Amino acid sequence: MVARIFDRVLVARGSDGRKMPGQEIICGACGARDAVVNPKEGGHLPPEAAIKKFKQRGWRVGSSMAVDRCPSCAVAVRTVKVLNENEPDEEPSMAPKTEATAAIVPSVSVDVKRRINAKLMEVWTGGEAGYARGWTDQKVAEALGVPRAAVAGIRTEFYGDAQDNPDIREFLERADVLFSTAAEIEARTTALLTDAQKLVRGVADLQRDAAAIRKAVAA
Repeated sequence: MVARIFDRVLVARGSDGRKMPGQEIICGACGARDAVVNPKEGGHLPPEAAIKKFKQRGWRVGSSMAVDRCPSCAVAVRTVKVLNENEPDEEPSMAPKTEATAAIVPSVSVDVKRRINAKLMEVWTGGEAGYARGWTDQKVAEALGVPRAAVAGIRTEFYGDAQDNPDIREFLERADVLFSTAAEIEARTTALLTDAQKLVRGVADLQRDAAAIRKAVAA
């Protein structure tokens, strides 16, 4: 296995702002940065030591920068995994991202990604329910003033498919009731139409009989 390599940077330390060699990590979700230095001056930390220090600070260190997560995003990932109990608690997937995520999510700024992720944590209930009542990708996009595609991309990457939500289920239940009522009305209408046709025929017969009687009387 190839050892993890971090970007080398100079980090200001101490009251005099003296710079020391350090190693930097960048969150693959929101772009947050952090760095560790070698307390023993004179070189950079071995990769294993750097990883240990980052983890002690709450970072989730993956096999590459794309799957590194800062403490805030790591908490979000763990929260989603608790809500979606069917998902194993494992490192973020190394599978290729979907076209929507790969093409759209990186096109928005780090601040927009952070705001979208924070909002999703508020309105996502997890499990089979997905969004809480009243919320969809479109509603989140409108609330934040961001592209809907960006919301959908980040939601898919960190929270999974949209599934349905209480509003959708309620709508479908209402639709089923309406469909059933419409079928009943159609059946009653058909019956009424049949009765009306019989009544028309009966009236016509009476009119013919009445006309014959008048003719006979007049004669």
